[in-house]
Amino acid sequence: MDCIEITSSQKLVAYFREDNEIQLNLIFKCFFRLFYEDFRHLIYKYCLYKSHTKNREEELASDAFTDGLMSFYYKLKKDGFEEKGAQIKTAFFSFCLFKLKGLAKTLERRFEKETATGPVLPFNDQQEDKTGTLTDVQDYQILLNMQEEILDRALKELGERGTNLIIWKKILKLNNEEIADKISIQPGTVPNEVYKSFKKLKEIIDRIRGK
Repeated sequence: MDCIEITSSQKLVAYFREDNEIQLNLIFKCFFRLFYEDFRHLIYKYCLYKSHTKNREEELASDAFTDGLMSFYYKLKKDGFEEKGAQIKTAFFSFCLFKLKGLAKTLERRFEKETATGPVLPFNDQQEDKTGTLTDVQDYQILLNMQEEILDRALKELGERGTNLIIWKKILKLNNEEIADKISIQPGTVPNEVYKSFKKLKEIIDRIRGK
């Protein structure tokens, strides 16, 4: 099979429901071939600012990706793909990111236990990845810290355009030109559009949590 086929939600759901073990293994290999490197780069940026994930990037990336893939498989097999206009990659990454949250939390508890008897060196928040900024990671952590059900409701209320802007910029790290080309706007307006979408998302989250 051609790996590009799995980017079609209808074909992917059909494949998942066929219960063909050989075909399923090929599909899983396609996910790794198409998406793993992008996810791995995302994890490295996330781990850069956390003491308890230092030197665990490869392990976290592999485990979160694998666990996310299995959850994504069972979800689509049972319920299909309901996100109109969403891309397979962005929907799949949301599953991986929530798996990452749990894995990172486990490492954090272990780190706190191991350092409880001695002083913990202060984290140097001036460190900065050449390909990202501290603000990017803070925004990303806000997304990770949201409960999955609340985030799902908020993204649906935000709408397809705002959701895509946040995912493209904050998670997939597309540049302004790539994003502008997707929605036919000027590249210079992309940062402001992303900011407004993220600000609106946080307002929706606060309102939902207050109910």
